[in-house]
Amino acid sequence: MIVKYNFNGVIPRQEKDNGELVVYLHRRATTGEPFYVGIGVVDRPIRISNRNGHWKRIYNKHGRTIELLVENGSEVFVKKMEIWCIALFRSLVGRKRMANISDGGEGRYGMTGELHGKFQGFLRLYDEVEKVQLIVEGRKT
Repeated sequence: MIVKYNFNGVIPRQEKDNGELVVYLHRRATTGEPFYVGIGVVDRPIRISNRNGHWKRIYNKHGRTIELLVENGSEVFVKKMEIWCIALFRSLVGRKRMANISDGGEGRYGMTGELHGKFQGFLRLYDEVEKVQLIVEGRKT
């Protein structure tokens, strides 16, 4: 299901922060050409903060329209869809015309950078502890 929105304001409070994951597409408002595919919670598509420089230059010059490509998706599904959509739109408009830096599937869904870094550090530590336990128990890693 593809739903098109032109957000000039914000999503009403009751729809924010409910944890529903979406895949969204930003298009240049002037030409309709796609320039960014992203994933996140329901209010992420309208936010301008925490965007890369290429995205900001396109937005400042052309504005944007927003399309929700997937609504209420599971984390695994939206990550796979983001990867697929980035590849698709890069093939259609060219890699340099898209503001996506990565190939997708790496979203943090609302965690701040500091919290995300701590969480990733915890996961790495947990993996190391688990490997040590397996070695102590005589299992191969």
